[in-house]
Amino acid sequence: MTVQMKTLAVGAAVCLAIAAAACSPTKGTPTPAVSTPSVPLLNGLTFAAVATTEEGHHRESNLSFEDGIFYSSACNEFGFDAAPYTLKRDGDALAFRAVLRDQDGSEVWAGRIIGSDVEGTVTGADGVATPFRARAVSTRTLVSNAR
Repeated sequence: MTVQMKTLAVGAAVCLAIAAAACSPTKGTPTPAVSTPSVPLLNGLTFAAVATTEEGHHRESNLSFEDGIFYSSACNEFGFDAAPYTLKRDGDALAFRAVLRDQDGSEVWAGRIIGSDVEGTVTGADGVATPFRARAVSTRTLVSNAR
């Protein structure tokens, strides 16, 4: 097992052990799901995402992970706060989940990261799940899909 994979496995195990509940709906600085600096494997990464509705409309967003906090630029425009995320190993991927809240409800972002690519869904308060795809803006590879 490579050092990168060992670090990933240890980090994922620690994330599962200390994953926190979704953020408070109040405004301000969110509390991170992970407090150990070496744990957030996604720390500092930004992904350029495009969500596509059933009607074929596209919505772009930058998805950022910093100090255990998930941020969506598109959701921020609509008043949703950044929120802690959970992270776990899912086969060859890292699976993340974050619940972003505003004063009226929440949106759940869930995705699987393999290498520099992300596929997932964003589910609104109405229960409608919209698929999204994203690509890392940086060149750092998180999970090798080579066997």
